[in-house]
Amino acid sequence: MLNIDLSNTVLETLDNEAALLGTSLEQRVCDIINLHANYDKELVRKSHDSLIALSELIKSVPGVQRTYTSQIDEPFWWLKFSIDIKDELAWNVVQELGFVLNYISLTAKLPTVLMPVSPPPYLNGGPEEFLSWVIETKIPYLDPEIITDTIINRLPQPINDRNAWLEEDDNETNSND
Repeated sequence: MLNIDLSNTVLETLDNEAALLGTSLEQRVCDIINLHANYDKELVRKSHDSLIALSELIKSVPGVQRTYTSQIDEPFWWLKFSIDIKDELAWNVVQELGFVLNYISLTAKLPTVLMPVSPPPYLNGGPEEFLSWVIETKIPYLDPEIITDTIINRLPQPINDRNAWLEEDDNETNSND
């Protein structure tokens, strides 16, 4: 038997991820340790395929222009993308993704974060060209398919339909009247 001391934050994150995966906390920890120890190339390849699928989904969101993903062997994967800041839906997209990826639930947050990233503006230029957004996992070897499924279930549908995003905004406006 092995005892591991984990911070409450890490423990809660692993417990939430285990629930999303439909497994026990102990099994999730074992899976992470085994994956890291054995480096199952097929499982890593499948996970990277899921990350590419997530990238394609994000590309279909109105206003998203380009996507880039981490390498296949990075345990903490990331997905970087640009949004056309002149697009009328740009801030709606940021708000929706920020809610889903950062704060979908106060008690069971996804193990991801959405945040803006930029090289130094004084060396490069303005946000039209250099502001990007990144989705990062906060736990190693998270299956990106979990994030894809959550996004599909929470964003306006169909995701690539600009009118669906506009209707979502209209519904919020009307409900506040």
